[in-house]
Amino acid sequence: MHRLFIYLFIFNLLSFYSNAQTTHKEAKALLNKAADKLQNGKPYVIDFEYLFENQKVNPPVQQSEKGQIMLKGNNYKLTFMGMEQIFDGKKLYNILLDDKEIQVMQPEENDVVSPSAILNQYREGHTYYLGGKKKINNITHEVIVIKPKATADVDYIEVTINPKNHQIHSLMQRSRDGAATTFKILKIAENAAGVDISFQKDRYKGFKIIQ
Repeated sequence: MHRLFIYLFIFNLLSFYSNAQTTHKEAKALLNKAADKLQNGKPYVIDFEYLFENQKVNPPVQQSEKGQIMLKGNNYKLTFMGMEQIFDGKKLYNILLDDKEIQVMQPEENDVVSPSAILNQYREGHTYYLGGKKKINNITHEVIVIKPKATADVDYIEVTINPKNHQIHSLMQRSRDGAATTFKILKIAENAAGVDISFQKDRYKGFKIIQ
C-alpha cells in the first residue's frame, strides 16, 4: 500500500512522448499548482476509491476499496482496508484495527503516501508531458503522463487535473507486468472543520504499541 492511483486509458502514448519537449513546461506548471494546492496548510477531507486490477493474469484480478484521507499540508490520516495510518510530520503510526496493534516508526520518504508526496515524485528521475484532455462531468481535464527514467516495475503514471481549480481528479500507476493501481477522488472538502491529524493514545485503549 505504498501508493494510491486511478487507472485511466492512455491514448497514443508514442505520439505524445514525441512531443514531450514542447509540453513538459505546461505539465510541470500544472503539477506544481496541484501539489501546492494540497500543501497550502488548509485542512482537507478526501474520500477516495482504490482499484487494483491485472487483466493479464489467469484468472484476472480486480479489487476495489474505499477510504478517506484527512490532509493538512504534508501531515495526514489515512483510513483504509481495516487500518489507519497517521503521519504527524515526525512519526508514522500504522494502526491495525482488527489486531489492536500500533506500529510507531521514523518514516522513510517512500513510506509517506500523502497525495502531495505522490505528486512530488516527478521532481527527480522522471520525465513528464501533457497526455491530452479528458472530459469529466462536462469539465475538460488535463492528463499528465509521468514516465520514470529508470525502473524495473513502473511503466508510467497518469495524473488527471482540473486546470480551472488545480484539483486532482485521479491518479494511476501502470506497472510493466500489466497491473494498474488506481486512486480516484470521489469527494473533497477544503477547509473542512474538525480535522485532527495528531496521534492520541487514549483513542486506542487496549492497543499494543510497538516502537
